[in-house]
Amino acid sequence: MKLYYLFDELEFGKYAGITLFEVFKKDPAYINSCLCERKENFSILYSDIEKLMKLNPGFIFSEEAVENAKEAERYLASEDEQGTIPEDKDDDLE
Repeated sequence: MKLYYLFDELEFGKYAGITLFEVFKKDPAYINSCLCERKENFSILYSDIEKLMKLNPGFIFSEEAVENAKEAERYLASEDEQGTIPEDKDDDLE
């Protein structure tokens, strides 16, 4: 599972080299599509989906995209010996 944080650059597709955050601002449907179609190579945390929804409340992620993000968060928590998720480096969205 490849986990992307908001300010990580995508490594694939038409937006390669552009941060997930910038892609979402320009084309939120692309991020939704990636969550649904590239599950093994593209994941984001549900907490980041929540941040993106606040940024663009008019965009609604599909149920599948939301579930995949929640699954990534559960996976990350299970990998951590203490069951906690590492500090997110993307707190300042503007």
